[in-house]
Amino acid sequence: MQDVVVGFGYVPSRALIWLSALLFTATAYFQASGPLAAIKPDEAPTWDPFLYSLDVLIPFISLGHDTVWDPTGRDKAVFILLMVAGWVLTTTVIAGLGRVLQRQ
Repeated sequence: MQDVVVGFGYVPSRALIWLSALLFTATAYFQASGPLAAIKPDEAPTWDPFLYSLDVLIPFISLGHDTVWDPTGRDKAVFILLMVAGWVLTTTVIAGLGRVLQRQ
């Protein structure tokens, strides 16, 4: 499985492809499911499924969208899966890039 997904860490570009695919899929999902409920409606930015998905997927950036919206039900399950996949794939990309730089 790890060979197919990220080439055992030696092909970080595969993880980038997976991240891009997840971002596209999550954006389409959250676009179709409609706006999530805001935790504080007066302070919430305009709903943007792309920025929300990006903010949840990439753990080392904060666009402020993942903390102002309150996913429930199926949206919460997608949120959790996206967050876990983001941590795994992002750290794989970073480790793979470190390995590539170390070989040079």
